[in-house]
Amino acid sequence: MISRFRPWAHREQRKLLLSLSTNFLTRIPGTIGLLWFLPLLHSGLGTDGYANLLSAMALGSAAGFLASGTNLMGRRLVGQAYSDTNQAGEANGFASVVVANGLAVSVTLATVAIFCWLRGVGIAYMTVAAIASFTLFLAMLDEVRVAYNEHYVTALLFIALQSISYAIGFLVPEARQSIVAGALVLQSPYILASLITGAVLLYQRPYLLKGWPVAVRSVLRQGSQLAVADGFMLATLSLSVVWLQSSVSTPTAAWFATVVRLFQTLLTPVVLLLIPLSSYIRIVWTSKSSAQRHTFTKATLVVGFVYGAAVAVGLFVASQFYVGRLLHLPVPDGGHWIFLLFGVIVAYKCYSCIAYVVQDDPAHLSVWTTTVVGAAVVIGAMASFAVDPLSAVNVFALVAGVAMTAVLIWNTAHSVISLPVTSG
Repeated sequence: MISRFRPWAHREQRKLLLSLSTNFLTRIPGTIGLLWFLPLLHSGLGTDGYANLLSAMALGSAAGFLASGTNLMGRRLVGQAYSDTNQAGEANGFASVVVANGLAVSVTLATVAIFCWLRGVGIAYMTVAAIASFTLFLAMLDEVRVAYNEHYVTALLFIALQSISYAIGFLVPEARQSIVAGALVLQSPYILASLITGAVLLYQRPYLLKGWPVAVRSVLRQGSQLAVADGFMLATLSLSVVWLQSSVSTPTAAWFATVVRLFQTLLTPVVLLLIPLSSYIRIVWTSKSSAQRHTFTKATLVVGFVYGAAVAVGLFVASQFYVGRLLHLPVPDGGHWIFLLFGVIVAYKCYSCIAYVVQDDPAHLSVWTTTVVGAAVVIGAMASFAVDPLSAVNVFALVAGVAMTAVLIWNTAHSVISLPVTSG
């Protein structure tokens, strides 16, 4: 299939083009399926069950935030070894991220179980949260595949599995009458795609099974640092869903949870674009001049802000028409600053997805991201004593959105100044 691209194109460029094209094709069944399936799911579960489902999935996503860092470290280790044609390094990187993720997912599932026990929720709620967390850690297999600039394998699988899963959701009423069944319709394409792409990867590169987990401590340490920044922002958003589900009216909680779910859907194209792109950039980065690196760094941020603004506006419109009218969930007063945060998160993901892979000093971005998001959480928590819960989330979103915009601009200037500009 790759050979059908223009013969003059570099092999890695052909693989990148195939990954990008198939990644965007995955959005067709995913978007259509989600937009049609959520109303059916809401009807089948009722507003209470629907809110519980999205709350449990949000809890699982928040608890599994470490996966964003450990998975990224696996891609970085394997990708760097691959660019150096070091098969032993690839195998050791793969073994290290598998062991590190095994340790991290154990802690995550224990955290979910303890939280659910303390809240006294049912086994179904805990099962959905565990499924959502486990899905994030399985994505390490996708990340390792991406290190070889071959994400089209996962994308092609995902297109087929999404189509099958949503077809089952449409045709089988029982899939819409249980929160566990509904979660499986939404999550099973991710789980199966990761497992199958991992099996294919090991079949094609059996030497990966011969590695030793020599970098587990490094993966956990550096992965945790990146996860605290990269995952903390999304984790706080997911925790807002969990908190509102227990502190505001059910329709308001369901409205907010649906808007967050739609945001995650619109965020996916960013990830699908930048994951293969960042892996390709990692392979060719060392061959580029400082001037080319600086130009690309600034262009990445500009593109991120433009796309983020489009997502923010699109989600605001969707909250008024799709969520308010089609799902019959009344749009509450307040909460509008959350759309600013959505846009900034998109810009951050556009920028950080590449920055964490190629920058010599990724700690600058991760530390300041953690600092400002943590400060926004504290300010929002303090505001909750004076205003209603949704308004407190509004305060958090405004502070985090403005502060993160400043951090991204600052980090771009920092990365440009850190290296001398040389001619190409």
